[in-house]
Amino acid sequence: MEITTTTIHEGRLFEGSLSDKSGGVSFVRQRTAVGSTIYCVGGDPRMSFYRPSASLFSLDTRHPDQSWKRRTSMRNIRSLPATVAFDGKIFVFDELEGDDDTDPKQWAEVFDTKSGQWGFLPPPPELPSFYGLFAVPIPFLNKVLVGSRDEGFLYTYEVKEGRWERWENSIIAPVPYHLQPVAVGTGLFWFYEGTLHVYDSAGQWSHSSPIKDLDKVVPPAILTWRFDGLLHPVLLHVAGNVFCLLCLEISAC
Repeated sequence: MEITTTTIHEGRLFEGSLSDKSGGVSFVRQRTAVGSTIYCVGGDPRMSFYRPSASLFSLDTRHPDQSWKRRTSMRNIRSLPATVAFDGKIFVFDELEGDDDTDPKQWAEVFDTKSGQWGFLPPPPELPSFYGLFAVPIPFLNKVLVGSRDEGFLYTYEVKEGRWERWENSIIAPVPYHLQPVAVGTGLFWFYEGTLHVYDSAGQWSHSSPIKDLDKVVPPAILTWRFDGLLHPVLLHVAGNVFCLLCLEISAC
């Protein structure tokens, strides 16, 4: 399988095609990046050709000719967990499968890319009861924000102190299932069906607006979800007030 990757470095956009030589990396895994290395986490039980897993793979984009490397597996099998990289670590939340899917102590794990080891995080005071979590880093607060689209679950995890704090959730337009928002300052941004949404956690206000003239440069069909929502436009923050919208166009086989 050919995987096209996009990386933003020093305000520039780089694209490349990476060949999956491991035979075990599926596009339905969650992906995140630490530095120049891409990590693929877990699996998705809804796809008939794949099952949930605890596996972790990595690929250094500085050497795209090399194969994916199998890393230390998670302690639990998961399917499309909310995944985020921050401070050299990879955090995964929820989407447990198996005997431990109701144990709050198993709810979140963290992978240290330097030591190559997994560890559990303390659970938040309450756990969401629905699917559809998102997780985004808030670097200037040294926190990871974790929220749910179907209920008022919105917490931050303080990375250094290892504690959770509940935030008021006044989001009017819920973040769609398996869509990764972008955090800039106190604002949370996401794109869905031609509309840009923003939620300010400090002022607790929401705003939604279509992107002007977007339909003139991007075919409308590309702006909608396909494959059960696994393929959709991705909003990235480049720098300052500049954002990038990545759209995937699938050619006929």
